[in-house]
Amino acid sequence: MATLTLSSSTGPVRFEAQPISNKVAMHVGAAGRVYFTAEEADAAAADLQRAAAELRQAVSAEAAA
Repeated sequence: MATLTLSSSTGPVRFEAQPISNKVAMHVGAAGRVYFTAEEADAAAADLQRAAAELRQAVSAEAAA
């Protein structure tokens, strides 16, 4: 079973493929779980990468100013 764990400033976030339910579960500590279809998980990952790229660009522009 594929698992990805991210460390964030608010605590760990773990993503886990669940073939039986055909979902990807996002475990957010005490906040609980969020379930995604494979397509939703792909879209969320792409959005996260775009947001990270935008943040890097904004920080670089700010540092250059």
